[in-house]
Amino acid sequence: MHKEMKKLLIIFILFSNKLIAQNLDKISFKDAVKMGLQNSVRLQQEKNNLVATQASKASSLMQIGPSLNVQGNAGRNDGNSFNQQIGQVVNGVLDFVSASVNADMPLFNGFNNVLTYKQNDKLNEAQMYLVQHTEQTVIRNVSSQYLQCLLDQQLLLIQQKTLETQIKTYEQIKEQVAAGSRAEVDLYNQEFQVKNNEVLLLRAKNKLRNSKAILADQLQIDPTLDFELEEPNWDFNFNDTEATDVETLKTTALTNRKDLAQVQASARASELGYNATKGTF
Repeated sequence: MHKEMKKLLIIFILFSNKLIAQNLDKISFKDAVKMGLQNSVRLQQEKNNLVATQASKASSLMQIGPSLNVQGNAGRNDGNSFNQQIGQVVNGVLDFVSASVNADMPLFNGFNNVLTYKQNDKLNEAQMYLVQHTEQTVIRNVSSQYLQCLLDQQLLLIQQKTLETQIKTYEQIKEQVAAGSRAEVDLYNQEFQVKNNEVLLLRAKNKLRNSKAILADQLQIDPTLDFELEEPNWDFNFNDTEATDVETLKTTALTNRKDLAQVQASARASELGYNATKGTF
């Protein structure tokens, strides 16, 4: 029975790998970005940190209001026990129950709790911006590597066409040398060109393979899987009148940069934390 389960597990793994390979035969630009966002370890870590800052924010908010503590105790003593009323040791069953309720309301602590809550709120806001900036970084890295792979594919095709042309030229010169219309040294020179293009073709293949491995690492997929990349259907035609001046682009960048917003929120959180510490005076 154990051997049969082991065989079924091996078949399932092989079948799963086959399905993955089939699904990754061709990757589009949108699929690559989606996979990068889903499988990014750093992005998942920052999202977990965002949940932690949200919990800290909620905890600091609860500290502003009153606190209530309820305790209870119940038990039974079967056997000898001391009776304080008669001052003697008696034998029997003694049941006892006790309860206590404590309430605490801070009147004034230098606005320490309020400032601490505001600090945690800013830390949560800064972490939210960091998550958004991390998403932008993942998209940028995947897009850049995807385009690099497309470029390497085109360079590989160019090298293949160049090698085919050089081989045809070599065959023509070979026939001309045999007919006596060209010198034999031309044949040697062309043979060198063919060998040189073979080396360039090999380098282009290795460069494409390396670029795909880097992309696979960013997508967190098996780098040994062979996959193709689809050409994005992008329209590069645009109207020159839509271009804006440098100041407008600068203003737009300052407004949309999530890393800048994250640093600003962190600076404000540090300021609030400093003020909260001064409240203990």
